[in-house]
Amino acid sequence: MASPKPAAPPHPHVTVNDVWRGALPKETELVAGAAGSRREVVWCTALRARPPAFTPLRGGELLLINPQVLTAVDARLTLARLVESLVGQAVAGAAILGRVSPEARRVADAHALPLFSLPATTPLDQVEQSVLHYIVDRRAELHERAQDLHRQLSELALAGRGLPALLARLHELTGVPVLLERDTTVDYVGGGRLSESTSAAIAAERPALEEWLREVPLSAFDPPVAVRPLLEGQARLVAPILVQGSIAGFLSLLGSDGELGEMHRLAVGRAAHACAIELVRARAAHDARDAVDEELLDVLTAGRPGSHQAARDRAKRKGFGGAGGAGSRAQGARGVGAPSRHHAEQRAGTRARRLDPGAGEPRREAEHRTQGPRRAAASRGARRQRSGRTRLRRGPDGNGGDRQRRPRG
Repeated sequence: MASPKPAAPPHPHVTVNDVWRGALPKETELVAGAAGSRREVVWCTALRARPPAFTPLRGGELLLINPQVLTAVDARLTLARLVESLVGQAVAGAAILGRVSPEARRVADAHALPLFSLPATTPLDQVEQSVLHYIVDRRAELHERAQDLHRQLSELALAGRGLPALLARLHELTGVPVLLERDTTVDYVGGGRLSESTSAAIAAERPALEEWLREVPLSAFDPPVAVRPLLEGQARLVAPILVQGSIAGFLSLLGSDGELGEMHRLAVGRAAHACAIELVRARAAHDARDAVDEELLDVLTAGRPGSHQAARDRAKRKGFGGAGGAGSRAQGARGVGAPSRHHAEQRAGTRARRLDPGAGEPRREAEHRTQGPRRAAASRGARRQRSGRTRLRRGPDGNGGDRQRRPRG
């Protein structure tokens, strides 16, 4: 299996294939370097008749070349030698006016450099302006569509519609099959079923995909997207689903190699981010339910008067008052027709002992803690009362009573 191709830029970009179908003349032919048709085009410039032949190249340019101008620049320079020199300049491709020599085609194929043949009567200055206008307009269109797609998928995730709804909407928006790999499960949304050969090919390349992800920057909002070849001319665009810095799964769009374009690349990246939102939301809801369960368990085992109603109120405020949840268990502790508080506390005590076998009898411990100080206080009060009655009988003079003696005589 071939190694993953480099990740495409995170921003909406225009590919060589886009320019070919949207800006070049209809009679234009791709004669060599078809493997590089996904390269990004950022600019277009034509060969000049005076040195330097091109403006300073920064990468991503589509070059327009007139062979007659080439001989005027340097009579010894052939088209094949020019293509060879452009390989190290990271250009997007070249469009040649008229016929392309077999030597130039071989060099372009060897380096996956797209090479086009333009009609011989085409004015290159018009082609240059057409390509530049197309790049600007196409970028704006892709950005707007990507934003709308991301908004729709994010709304589904934040509303808690679940992963199946996200996958169905992604399939509806892109028109190609969708594949979600998570742990050992594979969810497929599309026409028919996923073939066993395709499933085996996807599983076999997982180690290479994980190795590639160690070499590229990872972002949950803009995850890297790779083009992966499959069997029989099929391919997939795959993006990792990143949750709290770890890979929670992979999302893919399946199609033929020429069917998956820039819009599909943007869609799978935005959808992977929406899936990450859904997984984080589901995990937070699960943790919140566990927290409410633990709080209600503490209330029932402690047996504090008046705390049950407060716990039910907190459960309702957190949205866990539905049937079958933690809130309904709290309501059943004292509701009409529900088991008595004693029975509820017995069940909670059993659950607590099951979670912690050394917990003992929580109700007896609570009663011992509360009744111990009460017995001590009652004992002290009884001693004070007996002491007061003794002083009353004996009187302040210590001889009993408080009567005064009459003088004799």
